[in-house]
Amino acid sequence: MRRAAGLVLLLAGLAPGASGQDLKSLLPNPPYFIPKESVSRIREKLGLSTDQLLGALVPIAQGLARPPISNYHAGAAALGASGAIYLGVNLEFPGSQLSQTVHCEHFAVVNALAHGERALKKMALSAPSCGHCRQFLYELNAIPEILIPGRPAVPLTHYLPEPFGPRELGKEKLLLDPVDHGLVLAAAPKALAAAALAAANAAYAPYSGDPSGVALRTKDGKIYAGSAVESVAFNPSLPPLQAAFVVLLSAGRSYADIADAALVQKRGAKADHAEVTRAVLKSVAPDAGLVELAAEAP
Repeated sequence: MRRAAGLVLLLAGLAPGASGQDLKSLLPNPPYFIPKESVSRIREKLGLSTDQLLGALVPIAQGLARPPISNYHAGAAALGASGAIYLGVNLEFPGSQLSQTVHCEHFAVVNALAHGERALKKMALSAPSCGHCRQFLYELNAIPEILIPGRPAVPLTHYLPEPFGPRELGKEKLLLDPVDHGLVLAAAPKALAAAALAAANAAYAPYSGDPSGVALRTKDGKIYAGSAVESVAFNPSLPPLQAAFVVLLSAGRSYADIADAALVQKRGAKADHAEVTRAVLKSVAPDAGLVELAAEAP
C-alpha cells in the first residue's frame, strides 16, 4: 500500500513522504513567482528534482484559475533561465468575447516577462496545450521543453510540427528579448500614464508595429502595468489589458481593487485596443475609469 502511495506522489511530481500541503506551506504568498533561492530551498526540503517540482506546482496553479464560463481549470509552471519559476492560470471574463480569454500559457509568459525573465527553459502543463497556445509559445526566444503528466519531456516543436513563426519571417527580436520602442507622450505623464507608456515601450509587437500598454491603479494607489504580446497567427495575441490583469492578480490583488486605468498606444495604430479594452475592463470592474492616450513614435 505504501509503495502504491509513493508511486502516486511521484507521478504527481512529489517525492515519497512529501505532500501537496508540504509544498504549499513553502511557497510565497501569493505563489505565482518563486525566486531562484526559494526554488532551491523547496527542492532540497522536499527532495524533488526540478521537473518533479514543476509537475507538483501545476495542480496548485490550477487551483488559482478563474474560469467562470467553462469551469475548466488549467495550470502551468514555467522555469526561467534565471532559475525562478512562474505559475500560469487561465482567466475568463463573463460578458466579454471568448477571444479575450487568458490561457495559462499566456499567464505564465507574461508573469515571467513582468519579472524581467529573459528566457524560459521548461513549462509543465496540466494538459497538452491547445493549438492557439502552441503557436503563442513559438514566439519565445528559446524553445522550451514541455512537461505533461504521464508523458516524456519534449521540446515545444514536438507538439508544433512544421512551425511557422517569427524565425521563419526572419525576426531578430523574439518574445522575452528586451525592447524599447521609444514612444513619447506630448505632455509629461503622471504616474498612471507613465506606467502605461513604459509598458507600451516594452510591448512585443513585431507584426502590427503598434506597441501598446495598460496600467491599472488600485484603490490604495498601487499601479500594475502590462504590455501587449503579439503572435504571428494574430488571434493568439494577448492584449495589454489582459497582460495588466496578469500582473495585478500575480500580486494577490483582485479586479474589485481596480479604481482606474490608462491605455497608451501609438497614434494612428492599425491594431487599436481602445474599444476592447473598454469592454473587458467594464466586464470585471464596471466602476473603473479609463484614460486613452496616443503616443508619438520616434
